Amino acid sequence: MIIKESSYSIVLAGKWNPAILTPAWLAANLFEGNHQVQIEFSLNFDFPPRYKIRNITISPSVDKVILLSNDNSDDSLTLLESVAIKLCATLGHTPFVAVGVNFGFIEKQNKNSLLPLMNFPDSNNITDSGWNISNQSIKRSLSKEGYFTNLKISLDGNSDFHFDFNYHYPTINATQVSECLSEKVIDYKNQCITLLNELFNLEIEENA
Repeated sequence: MIIKESSYSIVLAGKWNPAILTPAWLAANLFEGNHQVQIEFSLNFDFPPRYKIRNITISPSVDKVILLSNDNSDDSLTLLESVAIKLCATLGHTPFVAVGVNFGFIEKQNKNSLLPLMNFPDSNNITDSGWNISNQSIKRSLSKEGYFTNLKISLDGNSDFHFDFNYHYPTINATQVSECLSEKVIDYKNQCITLLNELFNLEIEENA
């Protein structure tokens, strides 16, 4: 099992003003010390610019701010957590909607044991009608001891299995955002890995 590219992230949903969240403002207000900011512009003008600082990427838009880990390390997750908390505290007047913490994994090997997950009772009826099934997925909402996560398991056209976790919590103020994130993001990740190991006997590759 490998980590899905650009899948370790925190999403802060709300009513944001991207004009405030300039590279200079982000570097001065959310990071200690002097850091170079790398700016990435999309060829599609519908997508906002992305700002790379240290080992994370920040992408602000009017309805959400996305913070991505660039290297999937615990150090980057700790930084994502602290930057998200500091951003919401600094701009506490922002109308918040929800906070989400996301993790994604792909299993490209040892897939035979997972195939029964996609044995849906209507599959034969669909194929007998002349249709091809190119993608299949299962969605479940899980809760345990105050934790809530949405798990999506999908099978793509290459017969690779995708496991996507979304820890989702409604929030209305910076205090609630902090309560959902403070010293918890690495714990969320470890929960995902433990669940995949215990339920599906999957482990992250050492060189991933």
